[in-house]
Amino acid sequence: MQRRAILSWLALSAASCVPTTALPAEANGESDELLVLPEHLRFIRALQAVWAYDEAGAPALALSPNDSAYEAILRRVKDLRGGPAVSRYELVAYYRHAMFAAEAFLSNAVLPAGIYTYRNALSPVLRQEQPFAREKLCAIDGDDVSVEVRAEHLALLRRMNVRMGDDGGLDMGPGVDGKRPYGDRSYYYGDMAEALHLEPEGAVRDDDARSRALTDEQKGRLDRLHHEMQPVLQVLLANGELRPTRFRRPQTLPVTGLRHIPFGPWTPVPVEQ
Repeated sequence: MQRRAILSWLALSAASCVPTTALPAEANGESDELLVLPEHLRFIRALQAVWAYDEAGAPALALSPNDSAYEAILRRVKDLRGGPAVSRYELVAYYRHAMFAAEAFLSNAVLPAGIYTYRNALSPVLRQEQPFAREKLCAIDGDDVSVEVRAEHLALLRRMNVRMGDDGGLDMGPGVDGKRPYGDRSYYYGDMAEALHLEPEGAVRDDDARSRALTDEQKGRLDRLHHEMQPVLQVLLANGELRPTRFRRPQTLPVTGLRHIPFGPWTPVPVEQ
């Protein structure tokens, strides 16, 4: 399943999308400023990490992976938001703000190592499509999934390239870059090995006599770790602690004929600012 397919679960028709420019000018993630409130953390805890089969594959976040219907997504948003009844426009605005908060959460939340158990919310069919379940990388007992979060996982969490796919309205969602999940190289094994201080033990490389290649055994180990990052991400969503509450994107992407578009990771704003 392509990453676009994951995001399409959240899609609205063009007529029902709320334009980004119509949203209030505040620290809601639509510009280079983002404020994360306790209500957004409640939303983040409800998100599901679903494997997106794009390039090397990587986890993406979805609010309603088992039901892609537009009305089902909005009902879920309304339940999580709580409070008095609001318009569909306000629900979409809230959803977008909370998804930007989830993007910041993935890059900045803190999680201790340890053994965690979470309640699987994916349908049986969808769960079996996930690499961690298909390859039996975690202990699964009914709907309970047990995960041991080790130092290796935490090192990879710190290196994750988090991206936001955003086509407007509800057609948005954060996830890990499927092509370059842990660095700048499309050969992601290299970035993983670097993050884990893993020395290649294979043959001398043809393109660099001073370097060795990774063995098949080493690449198999890295593949398993990469696939384990999906349940680890679910643990992070459920148990991670986000200490800062205000964030800023430090860079903008110039687009010919348009305004500069904020991009890059959300970074905490010092309290004194």
